[in-house]
Amino acid sequence: MPTTSPYPRREFGEPAPLEPRPMSESKSLISQVMLPNDANPMGNVHGGAVMRLVDVGAAVAAMRHSRRQVVTVALDHMSFLEPVYIGDLITITSQVEYVGKTSMLVRAVVEAENPTSGRKVVTSNCVLTFVALGDDGRPSFERLQSRMHLASDSAVKRHVRDTSPAKRPSVAASRTQ
Repeated sequence: MPTTSPYPRREFGEPAPLEPRPMSESKSLISQVMLPNDANPMGNVHGGAVMRLVDVGAAVAAMRHSRRQVVTVALDHMSFLEPVYIGDLITITSQVEYVGKTSMLVRAVVEAENPTSGRKVVTSNCVLTFVALGDDGRPSFERLQSRMHLASDSAVKRHVRDTSPAKRPSVAASRTQ
């Protein structure tokens, strides 16, 4: 039995064919000035406000690449290296880095800029995992890999090597450094 959504949907016709495309075409840039409602009383922007923008920016990159609606499955460890303050302009740059059999990995980098001084600083970065949705709104388990462009074999092997559990520092170890 098909489920109906209580929300209106725009009809665009048939989805675009999934043709191989360079991952660079998925690049997404989102910028926003951080306002007082994004921050605590000390003027520091809440990490959750930054994470929300990261999720949106990374989802745009995944949708551009797969030409489908996507859902976030996981967000890899995210450290806040520098604070973001009220009035800072933050820019989230996201791009698909790897496409597997059923999911995509998207790297997001967050940069804060003081608009009056021009000083820019990378405040955080992370990798998110997305799954494309089918027409029924459920995860599409089609082989994304066979329909989309992959980086060279050496880049894929490097990514697998660099993100394997054996290469990741434990969360407890990273907190003690």
